[in-house]
Amino acid sequence: MTKLWRTDVRLILLTLMFALLAGTAAADPPAEPTRVTKPAPESVAAEKSEVERTAQRASAAKTIGAKKRAELSSVPVTPEREERALNFARMHHRELADLLSGLKGADQKHYENAVREVARDADRIGRNEQRDPERHEALVQIWKFDSRIRLEAARFSMDPSEETEKKLRHLMISRQKARLACLKLDRDRAKTRHQRLDEQIDMLAANPEERINAEIDRLRKTLAAKGRARTQSASPRSKNPAPSKPTVKKPTVKNASDIRAQPPRKESPIGGTRSKDAP
Repeated sequence: MTKLWRTDVRLILLTLMFALLAGTAAADPPAEPTRVTKPAPESVAAEKSEVERTAQRASAAKTIGAKKRAELSSVPVTPEREERALNFARMHHRELADLLSGLKGADQKHYENAVREVARDADRIGRNEQRDPERHEALVQIWKFDSRIRLEAARFSMDPSEETEKKLRHLMISRQKARLACLKLDRDRAKTRHQRLDEQIDMLAANPEERINAEIDRLRKTLAAKGRARTQSASPRSKNPAPSKPTVKKPTVKNASDIRAQPPRKESPIGGTRSKDAP
């Protein structure tokens, strides 16, 4: 049991190693072919220029890859991120999830790197789940074959048997079909988008003067409507008179003799008035 567990740990370590080696090998420039006959000077210059461009692209790819790996290694492995990676592995590649569980107690550093890689893929693929389910399924299929191929490649490096090679070859063929299906899906989406763009181009190119005149007419109508609205809102305020001061109602006098008949009032010491008969 211990020997089998150590073999599983070695498999996952080799899996990560093969993933890095695969990226490095893809970026390396091809070796310059040997020529029997002496090539023409123009051919030598063109070939040298192509090799230099390939080397530059490979160097840029290595730099970008190293930068991405450095950024990925700086991402903290939180419990939520770890759980998301393990759930994704359990759902789409159960064997990888079992290997990760065995690796956790044996090599924490490689375990965290593996968790980061799986969690990154889960986030990248999961962004398409709601907005584009069809493409999401295609990406999941590609990831499944990629993950299984890494494990089989690790097994093949330990036991290069004919059976392992046959299984590895079958997985690679299936992954190629999945990649082709995803590319065809992207091509169909791009074709549909190009058709819509062509329709918009034809619409704008047909009768441009007429379209400009119609747009100017709409602008004039909008300005006229705004002017009428300002006039109507200002008119009621100009017709309203200014508010007048409140008037005090005076007592009416029926006869002038009544005023003479009334006794004069005296001022009270307090400041008020009182009648003549008041004590």
